[in-house]
Amino acid sequence: MYNAMNIERLYRIHEKIESETTGALEEFAEAFDIKKRQMQYQLDELRLFGAAIHFSRKRNTYFYSTPFDFFEKIDYQHFIRKMNKNTIIGLLKIYLEEKNKKS
Repeated sequence: MYNAMNIERLYRIHEKIESETTGALEEFAEAFDIKKRQMQYQLDELRLFGAAIHFSRKRNTYFYSTPFDFFEKIDYQHFIRKMNKNTIIGLLKIYLEEKNKKS
């Protein structure tokens, strides 16, 4: 079940990948207070939405090999089927905050 907190965490994970400041899997998971397996699941979830996520041993970070716009690529139908009204409102708030940052 998706809720606003899960979606926000997925978005924050996206931000860390985009800024290439994740560290290795264990460090990345610890930063979000989740287990390594849960972090792997989150990475797999982003990959399902088309994110080309890779890990660089040299730079010790996950990164996108091609640009990935979270709000453009995320399959909203996937989320909406599993959300309630409050979750949708939470996602819209995050979207509007990011849109305002870019303008």
